[in-house]
Amino acid sequence: MSLDPQDSIRASARSTTSSSASTSSDSELMSPRAEELLRMQAELRATRTALAEKDKKMTQIQTTVDEEVQELTEKLFQEAYKMVNNAEERREKAEKLLNESRLEVEVLQAEVRALKELISAPGMGQNHFKQTTSPEHKSTLSKLFNGSSNSKKQKEVSEKKKASSLPSTSSYSTKSPEDREQKEADAVEEIDPILFSEFESWRASGHPDKSHPFIDRVLIEEVEPCMLFENSELSSEVMTAIRENRVQLEPLNETKPSIRICSLTNANRFCPYRVRTGDDGSEWHFVSLIARNRIAAVCDFFTCIRYLSQGLIKPGPRDSYFHVVNLRKNMSLAKLGLGFVPRSNIRHN
Repeated sequence: MSLDPQDSIRASARSTTSSSASTSSDSELMSPRAEELLRMQAELRATRTALAEKDKKMTQIQTTVDEEVQELTEKLFQEAYKMVNNAEERREKAEKLLNESRLEVEVLQAEVRALKELISAPGMGQNHFKQTTSPEHKSTLSKLFNGSSNSKKQKEVSEKKKASSLPSTSSYSTKSPEDREQKEADAVEEIDPILFSEFESWRASGHPDKSHPFIDRVLIEEVEPCMLFENSELSSEVMTAIRENRVQLEPLNETKPSIRICSLTNANRFCPYRVRTGDDGSEWHFVSLIARNRIAAVCDFFTCIRYLSQGLIKPGPRDSYFHVVNLRKNMSLAKLGLGFVPRSNIRHN
């Protein structure tokens, strides 16, 4: 069945009108939901913004806290390092003081041993610490014999001493120039450049006791002539004992010394001393005064050399040089039997 064109137009118009009406009704129904959705979207955006700001603040707080923690940790480590360093410094200082104290104790012990050796060394006596003897000084033999004389004789001797203690004008006038010349000669101290250079080389080499020009010169010029005795075998034993610091020399302390054969010179002499070269079980040998003086002079020289090498005495170059020269002079005097004086005391700076 065919429709009239106008009818179709009317039908389409009605359908269009009905669709527009339905659309408007739907829009009226959806408008509250859209508003709610928009509101929720706005709240969501606001919430996101607030969360972002809070996150930013929390990040800043965390960064600040981390920095403070790191700074505090660094300070704690620095304080710990300081405490450790201070403790280490105190420990090192305490160890240094302990080592110095031990060294001082060792030096004091060495000095005590040296003093004991010095006391027990040959030549110790009441005149040991005197550099020169007085004009009224008696010889050792006369002292020994004076012990056996009676009191009357001692009284006469003392009266003679008193009478002779005041010299006459003539004797004073005759002795005065000699004394003056002797004092002037004793005051002269000249340094031989060759000997002093050898001595300085010996000091720089650590004070060796052999195989050095200085020691070789002293051995050849003073020590060996001083220890040259008739009994060469015993002389060699005594010399070895002196260098090894085990010789023992002591007086007999007899009321009246007797004449014996001196073990070193093989001559009949008064022997107020005895010597041995070993331990307590070794044999004693009786020696005369000149033999004892020569042994004591050599002992004084090697004792000085030993103390210098061990650092127990530290005089200056000039003082130590002149002391060694005096010891060499003493060996020459003892060898000739002239004016020997033990010189174990050493000048210090």
